[in-house]
Amino acid sequence: MVFRCGIVGIGSWYSQAFARAVQATSRHAKLIAAAHLGQSSESVKRYTGYTREGFADEFAVNLYESAREMIHHENLDVVFVCAHDAEKRKYAELAVREGCHVYVAKPLCLSTVDAQALREIGRETGRTISTLEPGRYDGAIREARTRVVNGEIGEVISARCWIQHGQPGKMDLSESVEMSPRSGGTLFTLGVYAAGLLNWLLRARPSQAWAVGGNFATPWYPHPDQVKATVVYADGRLGSCDIYFGTPCRAPAWEIEAVGTQGIIRVNQDVFEGTLYASDSRIVPFYRNQNDVILEAIRSFLESLSAGAPPDLDMPEAIEIIRLCEGWKQSIETGAPVQLN
Repeated sequence: MVFRCGIVGIGSWYSQAFARAVQATSRHAKLIAAAHLGQSSESVKRYTGYTREGFADEFAVNLYESAREMIHHENLDVVFVCAHDAEKRKYAELAVREGCHVYVAKPLCLSTVDAQALREIGRETGRTISTLEPGRYDGAIREARTRVVNGEIGEVISARCWIQHGQPGKMDLSESVEMSPRSGGTLFTLGVYAAGLLNWLLRARPSQAWAVGGNFATPWYPHPDQVKATVVYADGRLGSCDIYFGTPCRAPAWEIEAVGTQGIIRVNQDVFEGTLYASDSRIVPFYRNQNDVILEAIRSFLESLSAGAPPDLDMPEAIEIIRLCEGWKQSIETGAPVQLN
């Protein structure tokens, strides 16, 4: 079966990333349509480089304003939700109730309540809902996790994660999908990377979250640009992370480490091997050495649908990721540890 696919929301970087990934998985899927949800061409171009019509032309899709109309008219099987963070639950629920399987750009949503509601809707309708966790599709990180699971460093005692993703530019962020004041901000853009990797490595349920953060380098950004966070798991083991937007480097960088009773395993992934620092202050990364994690994630999701199998990232895992990010956010706001049970 070749799934008929549509994209809800085109004002996000993930809109075009998902579009390219679906087009590259033509054995499983065909991209048919996209809904701009009333976002102006000017706004879409500000955040993506495309106008609404430019997006439609680039990916050869039919363009709609309404997600519901798009799903009905195009008889879609799969919907990729790239809407504003605060609206992801709404559009995921709409698509599932219209009979579609759903894949949501990270973060899945902004609260544990919404994540649990989506899980129940998926159970009720028999439709699959999953979300993007890029780190688990990096080849080196995936190999490290396999070695951890196979016991090569003994019993895992603790894990840490470090992720930086460059500086948000000085622009109007009021309509940004992931960076506006009402979006998830740092704790849900980079936090889901860290939470997902820590939970995946330690394979336990988060029990307590504690975080500190602040906006030190980007006064124009409405969220913390530096966060240090910890997590205590139900079995007493520890995780920690550093996540930040505070450097001018435009390319993401990752590091994970798991400490075991018989060894340590570490992955450092700068994504791009080369960087050009130009005299006009441009910083240009080149020669990507990381595999295409978005393509691998979308391919995995579509293959699971074709096989009638659960997705690689199921809803119970997704809920725990949101629970931890929500706990870190609350801890920063209150200055105290947060119990997650």
